[in-house]
This record gives sequence, structure tokens and C-alpha cells, in this order.
Amino acid sequence: MPDDDLAERCLLRHTAARPAAGEIAPEDAVGTVRNGIGENADEVEWRFAAAVTRSCCRDCLGAWEEEAFRGWEREMAATAAELVAADGNPLTASWRR
Repeated sequence: MPDDDLAERCLLRHTAARPAAGEIAPEDAVGTVRNGIGENADEVEWRFAAAVTRSCCRDCLGAWEEEAFRGWEREMAATAAELVAADGNPLTASWRR
């Protein structure tokens, strides 16, 4: 089994792929990734994690001003697309058993 760090990185990339492909709205990705990711995450993973964890849940996003929400949506779309296109798939990295 992969360790928690690797599992979280895989979840992060899977989470990014869904809004990038139009399968879910960006706000539906909120809450699927915990606030911290492992130290082995790369810069692109950190950027997406920062965007997706900016709000604790979808309901809290509803309290944001429209302009702030639209800016966050743009950031989510950009960082999700960047992560999907990035090299460094954590599945190909070695992990401890």
C-alpha cells in the first residue's frame, strides 16, 4: 500500500483532473483534499492544493462576494489544468512498503 503522502498526491491529481475535464464544477472539488499535503509534493501540486483548500467547504464558498468567487474559480481552473498537464506523476515515484 502507498503511504499517506503518496495517496494524498494521487488524490490531488485525480481531484484536479475532474474539473479540468469539465466532469465537476470547481466548487465540487472543495473538501476532497485535506489542508495539508506531504512534503514530497511538487510546486504544481502545492499551487492546486492552496487553491482547492482556500475554502473549507462548498457552503462557505456561497458566502463569498461574487467577484472573489469568480476569481477563485479562475484560479482553480488554471491550477487544475496546470496540474493535469504537469510531469511528475506520483504513481511512478517509489514508495516505501
